[in-house]
Amino acid sequence: MYYVRSSNSLYLINDAANGAQPGVINPGTAGAPVSNSQCSIANAGPVTTSGNALTVPVSVTFASSFTGAKNVYGLATNDAGASSDWNTLGTWTPSASQIPAAVSVTPVNGHGASQTFTATYSDPAGAADLNVSYLLFNSSLSGPGGCWIYYVQSTSSLYLINDAATGTQPGSVTPGVAGASVSNNQCAISNGGAVTAAGTTLAVPVTVTFSPGFTGTKNVYALTINNASVSSPWQTMGTWGPQ
Repeated sequence: MYYVRSSNSLYLINDAANGAQPGVINPGTAGAPVSNSQCSIANAGPVTTSGNALTVPVSVTFASSFTGAKNVYGLATNDAGASSDWNTLGTWTPSASQIPAAVSVTPVNGHGASQTFTATYSDPAGAADLNVSYLLFNSSLSGPGGCWIYYVQSTSSLYLINDAATGTQPGSVTPGVAGASVSNNQCAISNGGAVTAAGTTLAVPVTVTFSPGFTGTKNVYALTINNASVSSPWQTMGTWGPQ
């Protein structure tokens, strides 16, 4: 990558190293990342100066195929065209995106028409790296006709998928805040307490009241997706009998 101070612009060289990829990053300004086959670069904050030092921050996300220890090199050119040598500044070892996981649902393997469940998810990069987490009660791993709940960590909001699994029911639940419930034909969800995050673990409580017509033992499934859109597999956490 290279930075042009006069325009406050960061560019990423293409795979063949014969030009820049389309797009530009303006440090300190929100915008879309720029990618080639090895990495993506994005805004990481404004450029700063202090005395004779220029500090250029950049957020780099390495492609999963760009593996092994890499050398880190730097070079600068001044306004008179004088250039430093390429300097080896250290090393960095990219690693593939770490996969988050659905850990548990409690209670499970029981029965009852109304219950507060706590779904626990984890991410090796830390609980804050989790984006969206799902919890599904149904006879099979299928959204239509199920009690399908999802939690968005950035807004601390719980949603309920509609009967056809084509969108969400109107309204949402904020964990830890008393308020109205949200319902479809299979269940209603309401506040079950505050979400907790500790280290790599996120615990999401939700009170579920099953509809009288939602009968028979249901499987309990969970899945989570991190901020890099890396998803865990659907996990079968156990069963629950609504009636």
